[in-house]
Amino acid sequence: DLVPLPHGGAMMMDTLREEGVDEDGGTEESKGESLVTTELVLDISGEDDTLCVSQLLLRGLELTAFEPDCAERLPNLQTLSLSHNKFATLERFDRFGALTELNLNFNQICSLDGLEAPLLAKLYLSNNRLSDGALVGFSRRFPKLHTLCLYRNMFGDLSDALACIRQLPKLRELDLDGNGAATASGYRHHVVRALGRLESLDGEPVSELDRDLADHFFSNAGGGAAGNANRPS
Repeated sequence: DLVPLPHGGAMMMDTLREEGVDEDGGTEESKGESLVTTELVLDISGEDDTLCVSQLLLRGLELTAFEPDCAERLPNLQTLSLSHNKFATLERFDRFGALTELNLNFNQICSLDGLEAPLLAKLYLSNNRLSDGALVGFSRRFPKLHTLCLYRNMFGDLSDALACIRQLPKLRELDLDGNGAATASGYRHHVVRALGRLESLDGEPVSELDRDLADHFFSNAGGGAAGNANRPS
């Protein structure tokens, strides 16, 4: 069952950010490699037919990719959690046309190429390797996106990120904390100003006071270009 969890996440016992540390004190990163197969899907889901699989939890299994045949056999998959694996690319993820919720926290993803999900409403990408430019084309591929978690990636340019994110008409929840972009001067004011419909930022509600403070910040000439102040010197 989907269980609501702190910080806005609700992904089959996965949290939105999912703090994870290995025995050496570093971020969890598995050593082996393996593919998502039809046999694995049926075993984990308990279904007899992949056409009946609508929710799938494959957490911490050292997975790197989907077998081609397996991806083709999951046209009705709506909720997918692949957190704490070793995915570096999203090859074959364009097969999941019915997907509405995807958790890829704690992987090794540096590009979103290959992910086409027109019905996707919730996307969790915390603790990956995404950087500036990775969000280009977001609005075209995810027109229904409501929740986006980019916690602890490698985004350094706030202006660049917001230019892409602001084109998501349905977005209401955003997490950019843990990135260099989030250290920009007036960070919260810039985001609140750019995303007028946002209801939650970095796990905190966006209130009318936030909007008033953002207006005040810019009216007092404090709202210079965010991209010019990514990290205080």
